[in-house]
Amino acid sequence: MPYVEQLLFGGDHRQNPAVRGVLGASAGMGADVTAEVERLCRGWGDPPPFGLQRPALMSFPLTATMPSIRGRLYVVIRVGAGAEPLFHAVVLGDGLYVSFDRNPYLLARYLTFQEQWQPGSAPPRLEIEADTHEFPEAMVPGEGDRGFIDEAVIQLMLGGRLHLPLEQAGADSDRALALMICCLPAKLRRELRFASLATSGANGYTLGALATAGGTFSGWRRLLSSTPSSGITPDIAAYQAAIGQALAGGDLNAIARLSVRHEFGSVRDREAFVAAVSETRAAVEPRKLAPPLSAVIATPGRTAAVLGAAPFEPMTPRRPVAESRSDAVRRLGNPRRPVSRRPGLARVLAVVFVLFLAGGVITLRINGRTLAQSLEWAGIPGMSGAAENGERATTLLEVVDVGRVYEDQRSSLAGAGGGLGPSADQARRKALANLTARGATPLVAQIDLFVTLSADGIQQGSRPDRETERLRALARQGEVLGNELKRLELAWYALAAGTLWRDLEALPDQGVIARSDSLTARDRTALDEARVGMGLTYKIRELADARRNVEGMAALVDLFQASAWSPRWAGDLKVAAEKVSPTASPLTRAYRNGAFQLLRVKEAERAPANRNLPYAADLAAQSWPSPAIRTLLPDLRRAVGAFARADAPALLVGVLKIHTDLRSGARVGTGFSGRAGAGPARGESGLPVRCRGLPALPGSDPL
Repeated sequence: MPYVEQLLFGGDHRQNPAVRGVLGASAGMGADVTAEVERLCRGWGDPPPFGLQRPALMSFPLTATMPSIRGRLYVVIRVGAGAEPLFHAVVLGDGLYVSFDRNPYLLARYLTFQEQWQPGSAPPRLEIEADTHEFPEAMVPGEGDRGFIDEAVIQLMLGGRLHLPLEQAGADSDRALALMICCLPAKLRRELRFASLATSGANGYTLGALATAGGTFSGWRRLLSSTPSSGITPDIAAYQAAIGQALAGGDLNAIARLSVRHEFGSVRDREAFVAAVSETRAAVEPRKLAPPLSAVIATPGRTAAVLGAAPFEPMTPRRPVAESRSDAVRRLGNPRRPVSRRPGLARVLAVVFVLFLAGGVITLRINGRTLAQSLEWAGIPGMSGAAENGERATTLLEVVDVGRVYEDQRSSLAGAGGGLGPSADQARRKALANLTARGATPLVAQIDLFVTLSADGIQQGSRPDRETERLRALARQGEVLGNELKRLELAWYALAAGTLWRDLEALPDQGVIARSDSLTARDRTALDEARVGMGLTYKIRELADARRNVEGMAALVDLFQASAWSPRWAGDLKVAAEKVSPTASPLTRAYRNGAFQLLRVKEAERAPANRNLPYAADLAAQSWPSPAIRTLLPDLRRAVGAFARADAPALLVGVLKIHTDLRSGARVGTGFSGRAGAGPARGESGLPVRCRGLPALPGSDPL
């Protein structure tokens, strides 16, 4: 079963309860996550003058990570009742939170929150698994929720956030907020920042009740009904109608299906969904659309029927050539001829079609699009060949060309609103959807592959030259992925804001970085919409951590092959070891731990106590190696033992052996001068002592 980590925040009653801080955390809570959760607790604000009458609940996605729970993290915080509330935070992974529909109220039913803090105690790690996430019977929706809950959801979707006034939370307000979360589309729930009651808006809530003097739950319905809902599109109106119908019927399972289907269904599914539920809302009249161009082009025999005229009658066969001229004149002048029931209709249609086609060709030339691209953009089937399935990236040999995907959408969006295409707003939404499907989705797949390869760590130590080259190539691919990720964010911004940069495709990587930095320096939140819209918020952090790990591993393997010691080498080795993740593969951890142990030994070798040993008065007074090195040798021996026999770096093995053989200066001296012609001193392995170290490493000064 999955684990969750816990944290307690509040005031210490043994000292000054007004000074709040972290009171305790479970063993697996990382430092970054602890700092972020503490910041969210402080952002809730100060308790009301008379305290909280009912506990409050908050929920946030986290940007920090920790080794104990892999993947994206969420935190659910319960603020206890009273004048000095205790904040009890629970951190869990996305895989577990999604089983509760990312609804904090459903998760709270399976947890027991602390009301008071016991000094000297820390909350433990919990192992939970939900067998069901059904609402209690008192929270099942009914007919009274129709027109209230669905209206709140639609206003949040249109405005991006919904803040409701409330002085004190109650059972009715909690029930309503829980239903609102349940009715939100799945994409909005994934990024939801929620508070059932907060005294400050510093946490940037997308849905919540803010402490307001005189604010009551009974006024929410009037507030929502009096707020105009501008910008409702047909699909949003249909979604509201379907949600209202499910609320009236008390069908939460139908609401869950609608929320997922609304976000992730294909274009054809959404069109069918809109057509299926449009009749359920009498107040929304579906707009009558003109017949598609494909109906006029593909079925010329039904042109009159498409335009609303009388059924088309086929032309009579041509008479023989031998017919008289008078009969032909009389037949042509007959007003009841079967060509058309309206004189001149065919000619008018032909002229209109020619003018329309000419205007379309001119528009294509101006916007640089082909006819097939414009027909595909307009949604006309069967005219543009095989459908484009977008990029499919299964390897890192060729990173997705985001610039090309953006340029296709930019050229299509440049002529939006013309004859061949949707309106400007619809075209922008279509361009952003295509950018997500053809640019973001394959790029995220490549990032996931890169993260997986990074987690595999160092593969072999017997051929360090090949392993170094492999890791450096992987690091270069990570750099390309990072640059393309920045280009993707700029592409979303250009399409959404209407800037439509023409040079983004050909812009070099340094130019992309400079433009991104310039944009965020002017407005820190300029790229937030792109990251949220394409689901990149967590991927950016994942890619950065993986790149840091790969760069550290490549440098670590390379530095172990150095032939000379220098202060710069020691500093680079320390930086490389610190970059490597402590939870990597066993061989990677062996390299990391071996680097730290080697640095300690080298530091002790260069200490005065060890450097002065050769200058002692007599050999018997020597104690070689120095006490500091003898203390470090067991740890160094364990670090070497963590490697397989063929994978251990020669540098580690040589340093360990040379200090193992140099037990005392008297023994070495005896080996050289005690017996004439005895040859050089030999160590435990029978090899000459002078051959046991790394010959070209001058860092081993005692040699």
